Amino acid sequence: MPLTAAQALACFARFDDASLLNALKAIEARAGTDEATPLDDYVAAQGRLDLLTMRRFYEKQLPDEMPAVLKDIDPDAFAEQGIALAKAFARSHPGHSDIERVRGELISTQIRGMMGGMTKGPDAKEAIEKSLELDPDNAWAQFSQARMHYHNPAFAGGDKDKALAELRTLAESIHHFRVSMYLAMTYQAKEMLPQARFWALKAQRAAPDNPEVKHVAEGIARALDEQS
Repeated sequence: MPLTAAQALACFARFDDASLLNALKAIEARAGTDEATPLDDYVAAQGRLDLLTMRRFYEKQLPDEMPAVLKDIDPDAFAEQGIALAKAFARSHPGHSDIERVRGELISTQIRGMMGGMTKGPDAKEAIEKSLELDPDNAWAQFSQARMHYHNPAFAGGDKDKALAELRTLAESIHHFRVSMYLAMTYQAKEMLPQARFWALKAQRAAPDNPEVKHVAEGIARALDEQS
């Protein structure tokens, strides 16, 4: 059966890297056959982004616990493959807003340090902005923009207050664990720990098996304990 976008997102919520990678291999295997679907390149690009997001979490937070499936991925080459898929899909679907968002986020996974931000950051930003030009109401592109405001340093457009305002607005329309998790992280960065805990618990209820959500929630709990 063809992998749907909803199924890919469900794999991501569970951090089920093995199932998602197998699904991507199945998509590649049916390319050019009667089983291929018009959305295959889009779903495959999104799936690569999800796997790279999982890998980046382990790389930065829990390197000793990174699953073997993710260790075996060459992140830059994997991102380039996803970017190529996104470009191919965009050529055949020139008005598709979300593929530009996916392309921008794939580029952002290649950013390493300040130099990476200077070389890759503008391209990622351009793709996200193009996504919003095509569809100003694309909530996931708005989320990507909020994430940039959260992660970027001030000199590169980072702004925790702006990220918080954007995320609070998005939480009204996107009931997804990543929005709740980023609200928790942003409140924590602003040292507003009770609000951070509220959103972390909300994220955990939505994605109880997600290790990144668990890691964020545990960090907020420790900070509250230290504060009391």
